[in-house]
Amino acid sequence: MSILLLLAACGYGIRFARRGEFFSDSFSLSDTRAQKGFFAICVILHHLCTYLSDAYPSLFIFEHAGFLAVGGFFLISGYGLQYGVTHRDNYLHGFFRKRFATILVPYYIINLFYIASRYIAGALTKKYIILSLFGANLWYVTAILVLYLGFWLSFRIFGRSGGKYAVTVFCALYAAVLFVCNRFFGASSLGFWWYNSVICFVCGIWYCDSKEKIDRFLQKSRIWLFILAAAVFAVTYIAAAKAPDASRVYVLLCQIVCAGVFCIITAMLAMKIRIGNAFLNLCGDLSLELYLSHAILIFPQRHHRRTVHHIPQLARLLSHGDSRGYACHVCLRSLRFREDTGSYKRRGQSAGQKGVRRAMFTQ
Repeated sequence: MSILLLLAACGYGIRFARRGEFFSDSFSLSDTRAQKGFFAICVILHHLCTYLSDAYPSLFIFEHAGFLAVGGFFLISGYGLQYGVTHRDNYLHGFFRKRFATILVPYYIINLFYIASRYIAGALTKKYIILSLFGANLWYVTAILVLYLGFWLSFRIFGRSGGKYAVTVFCALYAAVLFVCNRFFGASSLGFWWYNSVICFVCGIWYCDSKEKIDRFLQKSRIWLFILAAAVFAVTYIAAAKAPDASRVYVLLCQIVCAGVFCIITAMLAMKIRIGNAFLNLCGDLSLELYLSHAILIFPQRHHRRTVHHIPQLARLLSHGDSRGYACHVCLRSLRFREDTGSYKRRGQSAGQKGVRRAMFTQ
């Protein structure tokens, strides 16, 4: 029931386009803001499923949906970056300062609490501290920064005309290198989750680049295309979820195809259905923080430690530094970089004043 109430809260305020009509501004700032909030909630529920599914059986629907939720973030991120480089001059100027700061500043602040939780639980090691300095404890941080680097290099070297082709090749090489490291060099930590949804990042770039043409095609062929996409999605999703051995190569292929089709379905639904309310917008604004911080409370369960013994100590630690933490949060939120604009804006400033679309996560 709790999960149903949460999903009902996400669906509050949903709007549908009239029959034969479509939302012309799909993937606008308000759209992607709410979508990020929804995907952030799905990621959290996916991680909770492993530990709370006995108490909340409905969580099972999120058991294998984690790569799709992350794929949603990649899709919005790729779309936002491409929109920025297409519509703004000198978009790549200061790219690293703006993009990396958006990710790394909140990451390193939240990482202090990860270190504290491990110390309290007696699981802190020097290796963990060193690896956490490079984002290795939260794979998404490393993955999105690598994709940002690939995007910058591609458009810096090949320009607007060839950049989208170059970044597509870069993403393919990224996935291939990690696959080889995992498969043939024993890098077990570089599992499929590192790259099974990277195709969504590429889809976001290409969708933004040719949005009008793609939208016309999707609208014209919406019925048969949606049925075909739904069928392929269902087959590949079930095949990957029901595989007796999740490390088999065909599972990876099914997940990649499923993630790609998921992008098509998401684009089609965005033209007919519009989500968004205060709750989703708040989750969208805090999507990075939610993603980075929610695993702190999952950690004791993941490492077979009793949560009740350690959460009170962590709570005292958090409350001890509450004022400083809140001050840091306010500063970060007020100066938080908007990925779609290529510059930072004050929190009170309306994104509409700049007339640009907001990019995405920040993983």
